Amino acid sequence: SELIKSNQTVFIDAGSTCLEVARRLLLREDIKLFTHSVRVLVEAQRGQADVTCIGGTLRRVSEALVDTFALNWLENLHFDVAIIGASGLCLKQGLSTTELSEAAVKQEVITRSEQVILAADSSKAGHPTAVNFAKWDQVSDWVVDQKIDRPRGSRYRLIVADQS
Repeated sequence: SELIKSNQTVFIDAGSTCLEVARRLLLREDIKLFTHSVRVLVEAQRGQADVTCIGGTLRRVSEALVDTFALNWLENLHFDVAIIGASGLCLKQGLSTTELSEAAVKQEVITRSEQVILAADSSKAGHPTAVNFAKWDQVSDWVVDQKIDRPRGSRYRLIVADQS
């Protein structure tokens, strides 16, 4: 939450770690949130932040709205910050997910964002999944659950999240 400044426009991805970040951001009145996560939308009912839903077809496994509807929505948007999750993280391939339509949404969001924050727990490190969507040099910060070794030459900041 401290990485997000007042009056910024923020995209929040679907996924359990992004949901934890969203719960904190939803308490703020001074930011504008966009999401394609059904779970974030449900949480938004208890929050203070202004939230806009990116439409699309529901992918039940991740509870995310995806497909060409989501991509068309994103064409007209710009984000100060994107908070992106990943199913897999690998030194060579970068960030990955399990499904093409989710990867497409993540890629589009990243290209439309000034800053990209990866919100992924340490268990994902070293375990790539089927579809790559970003390289490490596209990530400015990685919010993680516990301290881990960063790859040599990496430029992102590693931030260990407060578990309380």
